[in-house]
Amino acid sequence: MTEPDMSSFGRAWQAKVWDCWRGGHVLQLARLLANDLLDTHTHTVELDREAVNRLLHQVNLRPPGLRQLLTRLAEAGLLVQLRPGDGENWGTCRLVLPSTPPDCTAKPEEENNDNRTSNE
Repeated sequence: MTEPDMSSFGRAWQAKVWDCWRGGHVLQLARLLANDLLDTHTHTVELDREAVNRLLHQVNLRPPGLRQLLTRLAEAGLLVQLRPGDGENWGTCRLVLPSTPPDCTAKPEEENNDNRTSNE
């Protein structure tokens, strides 16, 4: 399989996420990572303070819930952390199209509602 061109990489990556999880916050997160935050030349996402706040707000999660979803993507082989974070910066991640099917054993949603924000 050849690597998709830069313009289609994000769509191909989102399709791999969809293959694992058919709904929920993880798909919202994948859309934002691939469409809004992705550096299309390096396939990386810089999770600086602004990006993290945007993800928390748009996906409607608290920091532990966002970390859990990022961990699920990493465990499935769809995301690799290149540089760890420090303080408010959560580091740099690369979106990955695995050569084998992703490991989709992680649950798509947090069963504990404590990781979601409340709009009440």
